Amino acid sequence: MMDREMKSMSLGGTALIAVEGSHGTGKSTLVHGLTARLKERSVNVAALVETARRSPFVEELAIHRSTSFSLAAQLQLFCTQLAEEQLLARHHEMIVADCSVVNALGYARLLPSLSVNEEALLIALEGVVAAYAGSYDVVFYLEDRYELARTNDPYRLEDEGIRARADIAIRAECEAVGLPLVQVPVSLSLQERLDWAQHFLRRQAPEPVQALLAE
Repeated sequence: MMDREMKSMSLGGTALIAVEGSHGTGKSTLVHGLTARLKERSVNVAALVETARRSPFVEELAIHRSTSFSLAAQLQLFCTQLAEEQLLARHHEMIVADCSVVNALGYARLLPSLSVNEEALLIALEGVVAAYAGSYDVVFYLEDRYELARTNDPYRLEDEGIRARADIAIRAECEAVGLPLVQVPVSLSLQERLDWAQHFLRRQAPEPVQALLAE
């Protein structure tokens, strides 16, 4: 549960909801399902879909196997996430985002070695994110670990060790930048997870978010 007082919407009057966690935890499924449910309630909501699937860096790594995991890829994902949150906020009253800007920083921490300049860059970006973190009204965190090979998804890293390390790194980055997390209960079915998230938004989210979902 959030460890600081909940606040009101701060992204230009747009509610920003993010779904966080390492890969293969059901983030995309929850984002699409929750967005559909909110649309049914006539909320002007947009889903910010996973930026990694549209990244040329990730395509080279996951599909073509022509490059390695790099800081450049994480920087591109970070900047894309930040930019698209701003763009969607222009014409929507709510955004449901597949991860937050912290995600890319967490994965960057998995790189085997960073130069002095690269480390300084990540530290500087942490300062930017710490200032931006207040833009998120709710950040749901998922830790269910679905079988990575089950979906035959080439964009999914199938190394369980990387996923476990990513979970630790993302949580650590969230704590470092002061981004509170709402832990979603594990082992729920999709419908149960959607019910739980929707109930949280209606009953425990900041008041302006609750107002958007009022009967």
